[in-house]
Amino acid sequence: MAGARSRKGYSISDMETIEYSVIIPTHGRDELLAKAVLSAASQECVREIIVVDDLHSTKTEQLVADLSSEIDVPVRYRPKRSDTRNGPSASRNYGAGLSTAPWLAFLDDDDEWLPGYLRNVTVAIQAQAGARGCVSWGWISDGLGNRYPGYSAELSGHTRRSRMKNPGVTGSNFVIERATFQNIGEYDPDLTFGEDLDLLLRCLDVDVKFAVAKTRAYVYNDHGAGHLSSRTKRRYDALAAYRSKREVEDGRPFSFGDLRLYHWQRFSAARGDWRPRHLRLAALLAQVIVGFPRPLLDNVLVRLTRQGAVVGDNSLDVV
Repeated sequence: MAGARSRKGYSISDMETIEYSVIIPTHGRDELLAKAVLSAASQECVREIIVVDDLHSTKTEQLVADLSSEIDVPVRYRPKRSDTRNGPSASRNYGAGLSTAPWLAFLDDDDEWLPGYLRNVTVAIQAQAGARGCVSWGWISDGLGNRYPGYSAELSGHTRRSRMKNPGVTGSNFVIERATFQNIGEYDPDLTFGEDLDLLLRCLDVDVKFAVAKTRAYVYNDHGAGHLSSRTKRRYDALAAYRSKREVEDGRPFSFGDLRLYHWQRFSAARGDWRPRHLRLAALLAQVIVGFPRPLLDNVLVRLTRQGAVVGDNSLDVV
């Protein structure tokens, strides 16, 4: 079967092959994009890599062409059509529409997969009867040479617990059957906050089964270059749009716990430089009041846990 390759000593003779189209949206980050593409090309069972560029950059197009000549996986550069919406969700949807493999694996241009990532995904999918998707555990890299555990998804019962707390899904650790992705309605291009969680919740609400790959084999690069900042008006408005959509579609208001987390994050966004100083101080006070004891304590515990679990970026890649 085309694309069923064995790399770095792995053998896939003992399991049924699942082929993937890898979708990578990009926005003018060529150096990071190169790492992402190469990390995808090192995986097993990749039929194609589709890079969707919303800037129509000739530099990015040439980079993809150069990479394509160096690796044995087809890499397709596709500028996003001018009549489509901006943003990573629209780019992911566009790439998915061009894909040919039965499964879709999404990867952001500033993240990367470690060797064996898709093999772990395949094993997890085949171990869970009826699974139509998979979410993987991973690492967070701080850009300073440190890496710590992050995004350790536990999906059981999540759709009943929270519509604000992300269980660990990102734009780089989400794999789904293409037919299911199309039936669910793809990513919502109107959302710039919570689009990953929104898609997952829509899947779980109609009982789409997800496997969880608990080997940490992807890296989320928390470098701050292009990630949606936590203290911008854009995020402030995006949070409101996400809440409005979820409450309308679910036919019920946010729970107390979800409202608490929603206001915690919104007050955080309101502390940005886009507001006058006295309003930023008021937002800080409101955030402390809303967040005590949780999610304030949760935030502190996460930071303490990360400090105690830091490893170097040059340590073992997969554990």
